[in-house]
Amino acid sequence: MANQVWLVTGCSSGVGAALSQQIINQGHILVATARKVESLSFLPNNDHVLKLSLDVTKPEQIDAALQATIQRFGRLDVLVNNAGYTKRGVTEAVPMEELREMFETNFWGAVNATQKVLKVFRESNVKNGRIGGTVVQISSIGGRIAFPGSAAYHSSKFALEAFTETISQEVDPTWNIRFLIVEPGGTKTNFVSSSNKSVSTLHPAYNNPELPINQLFKLVNDPTLEDRYADANKVAKVIVEIVQKDTMPLRLPTGVDAWAIIKRREVQKMEELEEWREVSESVGGGTLLSTGSVK
Repeated sequence: MANQVWLVTGCSSGVGAALSQQIINQGHILVATARKVESLSFLPNNDHVLKLSLDVTKPEQIDAALQATIQRFGRLDVLVNNAGYTKRGVTEAVPMEELREMFETNFWGAVNATQKVLKVFRESNVKNGRIGGTVVQISSIGGRIAFPGSAAYHSSKFALEAFTETISQEVDPTWNIRFLIVEPGGTKTNFVSSSNKSVSTLHPAYNNPELPINQLFKLVNDPTLEDRYADANKVAKVIVEIVQKDTMPLRLPTGVDAWAIIKRREVQKMEELEEWREVSESVGGGTLLSTGSVK
């Protein structure tokens, strides 16, 4: 669909910045948002670009961004919840307030925006000649698989994926509202540097260098690691192109590493499930899935 209106959160860097450029390059209309609107100066100033200040942890700013979009362009076709950040550290040592703050951005910000945009897709778009819309959640390989050292980040992304999978089954198909969860692996952006808001939080009880968490810290600090990452511009291009298709998956890993690691972990889960099947079924009970009420 030509000339779609896209609203993207967290456009100042990383996938958000690359996606903003791709949206413009492919002839669509962009509503670019960031906490500091001046960080969007790399984007052109024209009638097809609207730059807004938006802190996704503040619901009233989400309302204002949606209202400004409808007022300016009359509709919204695609919402991309991209704003987010990570913290690394031993979970036992990370202050609880820091964990909660991450959820406010990575999870609750996306949830608030998604809830509010459903009414826009269902009502405002119909009034303006378009039916429905698409919600794109920028998750991560870390929304499907957890690694040591990023418990809050993984939890926020797991929660976002569960929320999206649930709501995708609730909306009436006639509303034509679709959902896409993007799960990037390693991607050449400044996410690790500018979006990693703390150095590794350590704990004296975890000083064994052979522990998986310390091995992971060593790996991510390798300056050559990014050489093996996927291209953020290619990831962005794929996202824009997938949204144009008549059919799309609920989840889309991006990157050779993302696909391979997810595949391996899913196989391991199935093997474990089969290994313990007899114990699981020993408690009895009947099947509910045969009713068709649960997919």
